[in-house]
Amino acid sequence: MKNDHLENVDFDFIRYSNCWEDVDLLLESFELNEKSKVISIASGGDNCFSLAAQAPEYVVAVDVSEVQLFLVELKMAAIKSFDRETYMGFVGFDPDENRLERYRQLTSKLTTKAQTYWDGNQRAIDEGIIHFGKFERYFQLFKKNFLEKVHTQDVVDGLFAPKTEKDQIYFYNEYWFDPRWKEMHSIFFGTEMLGEKGRDPEFMKQIKGSVSETILKREVEHLKSIYCQTNPFLFYILNNKFDENHLPHYVRSENYHLVKENMDRIILKQGLMGKVAQDFKGATHYNLSNIFEYMDMEHFESEGKAIIQSAAKQAKLGYWNFMMDRNLADQLKEYLIYEKELSEKLSAKDKGYFYSRFIVNKVI
Repeated sequence: MKNDHLENVDFDFIRYSNCWEDVDLLLESFELNEKSKVISIASGGDNCFSLAAQAPEYVVAVDVSEVQLFLVELKMAAIKSFDRETYMGFVGFDPDENRLERYRQLTSKLTTKAQTYWDGNQRAIDEGIIHFGKFERYFQLFKKNFLEKVHTQDVVDGLFAPKTEKDQIYFYNEYWFDPRWKEMHSIFFGTEMLGEKGRDPEFMKQIKGSVSETILKREVEHLKSIYCQTNPFLFYILNNKFDENHLPHYVRSENYHLVKENMDRIILKQGLMGKVAQDFKGATHYNLSNIFEYMDMEHFESEGKAIIQSAAKQAKLGYWNFMMDRNLADQLKEYLIYEKELSEKLSAKDKGYFYSRFIVNKVI
């Protein structure tokens, strides 16, 4: 399987310290049970943890980046070893002055390559690994150099304050909307800066149209809704941290113990999704993140076919569109059904408001 669409991408650093897709959409559409066999893009690991918490037979965490898997491996070791309070401090959700000491408790549980990597990146551990990714540093730059010049912290806090839909719209119109906000958007969320500072220029090659204008339109709609008040993704973007009311699914108090109990269900594999899927034939569920965004049509179809050919009958595929409209069921009608009603219902409540839609396909 060709992977020349990735040959110019640098995989020597952590790109995402957290997952930026709403795992609640996967959980609702997948309805996992003990017979489920899941293959999932790894990224920061968080969504793999949430999927494993449902106690499927296994969750294969896949990433082309070995370094991303080092991050997932460290998080897994910490979850297995620490209670929730200690884990929250160690990875960076809460303050902790003893992160390096706690790391030394975990080194024997890491592979040699992962330990070598983290031994050479102890500053990231000391500062909290959930803030270390390129994408997270992009939002740190955004807050420091852009956001703080437009809105005070009081205004940011006001956006998340509980209020009615009517009051949320009033707050946006009276306090949040500012011509400087739109101007800032055009610069910071433009294709050039998002590619260079946030994602990767290679990941933006297939995108057509204005990224900043599209994101702004989606953002305005979301900020006027009451759903933004509890959105952990938005909270991190605007505050560069999480709090107890705005947390990823896997570390919420009601979920952490289930994640911890099911850590051994996770298998780490480096490689392209299509190739790894062929090594785990008969999987029933696939979290594909937004991997198709980066591919031309040839790669899109070939990767899709590789996944479908290895999948169980009635297997479900869940994935997101960002700027590219990609639905495998449109290209591979003989193999897939587009679950349109379910996809639209879930897309409407996606906390990852920057995505255009969430798609569920089912293998025929």
